[in-house]
Amino acid sequence: MNDAGESRRLLLVAYHFGAGAGTGSLRWNAMTADLVARGWALDIITLARDLGNGLLSTIPYAPHQGIRVYPIRRSTRPDRVFEGAAQLKRGLQSVLGRERGVAAPPRDLGPDDVKPWGGAEPPGLYNKLMSNLDALTRISADMLWARSALRQARILAARHSYLAVMVSTPPHVTQTVGVAVAREFGVPYLPDLRDVWIFGRPKLCATNAVDRAVGKRLERRAMARAHTIICNTERAREAVIQLDHARGKPVVTVANGFDAIGEVAWPDLERFR
Repeated sequence: MNDAGESRRLLLVAYHFGAGAGTGSLRWNAMTADLVARGWALDIITLARDLGNGLLSTIPYAPHQGIRVYPIRRSTRPDRVFEGAAQLKRGLQSVLGRERGVAAPPRDLGPDDVKPWGGAEPPGLYNKLMSNLDALTRISADMLWARSALRQARILAARHSYLAVMVSTPPHVTQTVGVAVAREFGVPYLPDLRDVWIFGRPKLCATNAVDRAVGKRLERRAMARAHTIICNTERAREAVIQLDHARGKPVVTVANGFDAIGEVAWPDLERFR
């Protein structure tokens, strides 16, 4: 790596990145190539995904000079909270699940059946319990991964002088990595929110009490520590700038890109009937 690349190096934590990472990776799969073309270099901490034949996901499409990827495996060591919640869920499913009755048969939907998503909790005690237990086990697993990612980030931050640390989420609990690196190493921290978090609307943006409680606490901590907050839509930016814990922070919009397409032609009438 040349001196110019080292002097303009960023640390990116992106749980979804590289091959096999689904739609969540598309944003940074594209932006990393653009940043390298503009003279930036990146160290990227991401989830290690097994692509088969012993290969792990690393860099999207083709290796780019200036990008180093550090895949972190998702822990299989059961956390006490994770295992306890999973056992409780299985027990409730075996006891309460028998009392739920038979599901209603499928039927055609009408216009009155289509409602805008509003983040409402599922009806019924059983469904509420299951939703909160699912959130608890998911958050526990994500925090275990974030703990391992932070260990790697500390090693890298001790070796290199990063101009910034960026954390792209969801899962939003991994923003804790950027908060810690900024606090311990004095590196400017930029949370990149490619999906809504709480944004001052807990009942709209989270469907259970666990996600609301954890989200409100971690979102406040992340935005208070942030140097600049990145949103992917203008509507998200407008919501964030109204938050007390984001007051005075620069909030910018970096929209997702799209694939260029040619002129759309009429279908072949001999083929499509």
